[in-house]
Amino acid sequence: MKKIFAIIIALLLAVFLPSCATASFADSSTCAELGELIEATVNDGQEYIPHDDTHRSLYFDDVEEYDDYFSAYSANTSDISEFGVFHAPNDEAAAELYDEVCDYVSDMQNEQRAFIASYAPDELSKLDAAKVKKFGNYVVYTVLDKDTANAVFKKIEVFLTQNK
Repeated sequence: MKKIFAIIIALLLAVFLPSCATASFADSSTCAELGELIEATVNDGQEYIPHDDTHRSLYFDDVEEYDDYFSAYSANTSDISEFGVFHAPNDEAAAELYDEVCDYVSDMQNEQRAFIASYAPDELSKLDAAKVKKFGNYVVYTVLDKDTANAVFKKIEVFLTQNK
């Protein structure tokens, strides 16, 4: 009886677990294309300036897990809005990259809090709401208000699942 029960459980798991698997995401968009999608989703009328290679070399130069990268920040000096997209060549690298980007966001939250509070205290909620999400081989981070960040992640998810 126990063997039959175990077999039934195993069959049920085999049938239902694949439907619980994570979504499959496209892997052919450039990070700049996804950055444009994010900027259009933010749609706050602000200009966003792409980070230059100095930013990358300061914060991500020792990270070997990515093969494409795009990030931008608000041109308005009293607005800390920022976002970025990384692409990793495979799942393992994407998992490591996710950890590295989480560290970047965490460091920003810890090390820049006092500075931001001194010149733009109203922006601290964006710092607190900063998020990182992984979509297949893409890692996306936002330093935006909570509702805008959620809209960005939803838009990225829909885009990458519909364009696979």
